[in-house]
Amino acid sequence: MSRSQSCPSSSLAPSQDFLAHLGQRLENLRQASGFERAQLAKCVGITGGRLKKIEEGQARLEASLLYALLVAMNVKVAEFFDGAAHVGPSPLDPETQELMRLFGAIPDPGIRRSILKLAKSLSEKP
Repeated sequence: MSRSQSCPSSSLAPSQDFLAHLGQRLENLRQASGFERAQLAKCVGITGGRLKKIEEGQARLEASLLYALLVAMNVKVAEFFDGAAHVGPSPLDPETQELMRLFGAIPDPGIRRSILKLAKSLSEKP
């Protein structure tokens, strides 16, 4: 980070929504892998209680522990994070979200380009 750059003003701590999502994802993968909580915890050297707190979103999940858990369950890291980027409130207002959703649903690239041209011309200041 250069001297002219600064850290984001928001807290760098993970949100409760994010922790809950990671915990739920971990629990779902554990169950799909056929592991009991205590069994998986023992495989990676933690207690079942600690794993329970992680799965409930009440404890942070360190990267090294996550990796050990995924290796034990034979799950790829990318598979674990599917959908994680969509956790938490969107910074976009509902109207903008709807516009993006509808625009993305237009199958014809020519029509999408025309709409973009129209939007650009309407947004230009006179």
